[in-house]
Amino acid sequence: MKKVWVAFLFSIVILSSIAMAEILEIEKTDKGSVIIANSNNPANFEFIITNNGQPDNFEIYTLIGITMTPRGTFKLETGIPTKVQVQAYPNKDIRSKFRGIYIFEYEIRGPINGITKDKLAIKILDLSDVVQVTSKSIKPSDDFATLKIKNTENTQISNLQVAAKSKFFDLDKILSLKQYEEVNVTIPLIKENMQRTLAGQYDVQVELKADDAKSSLTIPINYLEQSGVAVSTTSSGLIISKKVIEKKNEGNIVASAQVESKKNILTRLFAVSSPNPDQVQKQGLLVNYVWRKDLSPGEVLRVEITTNYTVPFILIIAAILIVLGVRVYGWTPVAVPKRASLVKTKGGETAFKI
Repeated sequence: MKKVWVAFLFSIVILSSIAMAEILEIEKTDKGSVIIANSNNPANFEFIITNNGQPDNFEIYTLIGITMTPRGTFKLETGIPTKVQVQAYPNKDIRSKFRGIYIFEYEIRGPINGITKDKLAIKILDLSDVVQVTSKSIKPSDDFATLKIKNTENTQISNLQVAAKSKFFDLDKILSLKQYEEVNVTIPLIKENMQRTLAGQYDVQVELKADDAKSSLTIPINYLEQSGVAVSTTSSGLIISKKVIEKKNEGNIVASAQVESKKNILTRLFAVSSPNPDQVQKQGLLVNYVWRKDLSPGEVLRVEITTNYTVPFILIIAAILIVLGVRVYGWTPVAVPKRASLVKTKGGETAFKI
């Protein structure tokens, strides 16, 4: 008899639970159930609740360390599906100690219809597990670098502070990311540093912060090989002529540079170069000077050639003056003084004697 009574009471409890569960029909949609540890972001859900009981004012809550909204009461009429935006805020202790999927029980209570119990699942992750940062490769001709920042989870991130530093750039930016959103952030490159840096893979130090959640990570950035030697030539002066030839390695790999200059056998006597040539080649009446150097990125081969035409100019002027003097002297008439007198010839004739 006792067993029958116990079975009867148990069936009453079960039936009461089923009846209670049927009072509210709850359809749940996940609108962002991921929680970032040590941050303040909530888990978001949309409930569609149908009240199969009497019209009543309900409230939603938990008996553990999770606060739920809406706070206060909301009214549900009989038989009318009603949308309710629900948020769950785990307390600091849960956020800091737990990682992974966290299942908890919540209750919806009305003074007339009683309590309906149900369960929700949220996921708690570190900031580094939610935000992914990658970099695009760069090359010496680029003006900007690009970082890809992606929200890999079903959560919204507001006021995400991103700081990224490398020898190529320096970034400090605040972003807001929707669920699974990816953004490209462009950063001006420090061209002076690039000019002195060889191609290769380098580190970027990234600091992420959202509320009290922080994450530090190191990502690689590839500095691609690019060769290129720029040439510039400047000339000045006539009597004292100066020619400057520069070759600059604007790539990011070691490049070989060569400068050549030709002089004839006369002008070579009055030319001085800095630095001294690496090679001197005679080609008939010409002499070819050659400078060679392996240039590191940003390095310059500068050759300065000065030709002093002062001495030949003076000799040419002197020669011209001598020629003109000779010609002028050749054109001058010669005057020879003469005297004339009358004399008689043997034949008795009169004549002039000079």
